[in-house]
Amino acid sequence: MSMPAYSMDSMIKTGPRLPINQGTRYDASMADANNQDRQHAMKILARSEFEAWADTYDESWLHRFMFQPAYRMFLEEIYSWRGRNGRPFSLLDIGCGTGQFGAMLAISFPNARITGLDYAEGMCKAASRKAAETGIVDRLNFVTADSEHLP
Repeated sequence: MSMPAYSMDSMIKTGPRLPINQGTRYDASMADANNQDRQHAMKILARSEFEAWADTYDESWLHRFMFQPAYRMFLEEIYSWRGRNGRPFSLLDIGCGTGQFGAMLAISFPNARITGLDYAEGMCKAASRKAAETGIVDRLNFVTADSEHLP
């Protein structure tokens, strides 16, 4: 069944609609399909927004005032959990963005191997570039993928 063309704005506001013929009884699977289409449209929109934001993400006020303080709090928590034992560990950073948290982890925990996963390829490219510039690329790996369908 082909979907009628809608703008992304209309898909976000109301969700795409499956054509329903007059006289057709309501079918719950049609509502499920509408919900899945709406979720897919939201993912496409989010990915395109983050792709466009990748090059300036680290300079944004949101990153500076919300995410960076959270990263420091996470580091403190991981340190209290890991302590100074020095044993290697692996960590998956879902929604890694430009890799700031992964880089902070790699620097703070030299025996850690971090995999950053982001849905936006531009974010992973920026993260890989920053890791190479910092010289910690050997302990960081960035993957472009959907967190609902891990590779």
